[in-house]
Amino acid sequence: SFIKAPLFSFVNQLLATVIAAWLCAYGELWGTTMDVLHEQFHYKSMDWALQWGVWYYCLYFIVSFPMVFPMDEYQSGKHKKTRQWTMSYTIVNALATSMVVFYLLDLFAQFVVTDWKGNV
Repeated sequence: SFIKAPLFSFVNQLLATVIAAWLCAYGELWGTTMDVLHEQFHYKSMDWALQWGVWYYCLYFIVSFPMVFPMDEYQSGKHKKTRQWTMSYTIVNALATSMVVFYLLDLFAQFVVTDWKGNV
């Protein structure tokens, strides 16, 4: 299981999740900013906005990917690796994910991206 995995395996999973989340965020941000929202928004520094926007958007995926990975896993046999996704478990999982994302986004905006005043 995830908890009993060796440290090297945990680090590999974490690194793979961050890379996958960044790629999804980059694709989504590039598609929406350059295709749909390009005429509606203007930044003094578009490079700056895209650079930090990808990392900001990536936080959504970093939290949500591990939460939903086991959603479609098959349960069989004596040793069930995943729990059954009931409606109440799904709702609690979604609310927990939302709360963690909310705090990460707030911390990121407060302490990481501090030079926004001259670039927006």
